[in-house]
Amino acid sequence: MTKAFTRFPSHNFTLHHLVFSFWGAFFHGNEIYISTEFMDGGSLDRYKPIPESELGRMAVMVVHGLQYLWSMGIMHRDVKPSNMLVNTVG
Repeated sequence: MTKAFTRFPSHNFTLHHLVFSFWGAFFHGNEIYISTEFMDGGSLDRYKPIPESELGRMAVMVVHGLQYLWSMGIMHRDVKPSNMLVNTVG
């Protein structure tokens, strides 16, 4: 029997209160699966329109999260609303 899954190295811990937990990723055939913390609010692009005052607060939070990732040697290479996940906890 051949090995069906190839695991990628991951950090396996909660990084920061503004960054959701990433537990790992693996290939199965030609598909990649990613295991993360469940974000029940979905992606930010589904919330339209967003008031300008709220967008300012969100932008500050995104920058703080990205700064933390950068300090850990991690670069997010696809920053956009559909890749920003939210939850109902806050």
